[in-house]
Amino acid sequence: MATLLIVGNSEGALRCDAKCHDAKPDTKCDCVCGGRYHALGAATAIDQCRQDVIDGRYGRELAAIARHLTEEATQTTLL
Repeated sequence: MATLLIVGNSEGALRCDAKCHDAKPDTKCDCVCGGRYHALGAATAIDQCRQDVIDGRYGRELAAIARHLTEEATQTTLL
């Protein structure tokens, strides 16, 4: 089960995982993504989350890490 987002503290955590992105479109979801990845399917949800990180939706530091990992993966694939 792919977990896309986890937000939490010492009281507990909320997450966005397969329960959300593999759900049926007409089901209610109280996920931390706020419905952004709801019912997209795992592959699309992962791609959208990756792009959101690269675009800086979740902060500049994560965007820099995601760009680096994406470039590294591309270089590895091309070699």
